[in-house]
Amino acid sequence: MELLKATSMGAGVLPGKPDVNGPDNEMAYIRAHFERMVGSKDSETLYMLSPDGNNGPELSIFFVRV
Repeated sequence: MELLKATSMGAGVLPGKPDVNGPDNEMAYIRAHFERMVGSKDSETLYMLSPDGNNGPELSIFFVRV
């Protein structure tokens, strides 16, 4: 699995299991290259980077333990 790398960005919906994914029976996904930054033991950020090489992240996801 470590040899696999994202070659492009994308998002979509896959068929799922109704008991896990809810009544619409779908699971959303996103495929991209993420850079992980750890601020402390209680915070972490994932930056989705553009494959075009543009400045700045396309999407930022912040995790904070309270």
